[in-house]
Amino acid sequence: MYRELGSFERLLIAILVTFAFGALFAPTAIAQSGAQAAKAKFANDYNDGKFKEVIADGGLLRKYNALDPQSQLIIGQA
Repeated sequence: MYRELGSFERLLIAILVTFAFGALFAPTAIAQSGAQAAKAKFANDYNDGKFKEVIADGGLLRKYNALDPQSQLIIGQA
C-alpha cells in the first residue's frame, strides 16, 4: 500500500522542511539587523557630532527595543 520515497522526493521534503523552519526565525533576524543598523547609525551620528540626529536616533533605538542605559546616557549628553 505504501511505497518507499525516491531520492528526489526525500530531497524535496528536506528542502521544504528547511524553508518552513527558516520562516519561523526570519522576523527575528530582520528585527535584529534593524537594531544593529540603528545602533550603527546612532554611533556614527555621535562620532560625527550630529547631536540633534543622536537625539532623534533615540526613537529609532526604542522602536527596535535597543535603547539601553548607555545609549540613554549618550542621548542625555547630546
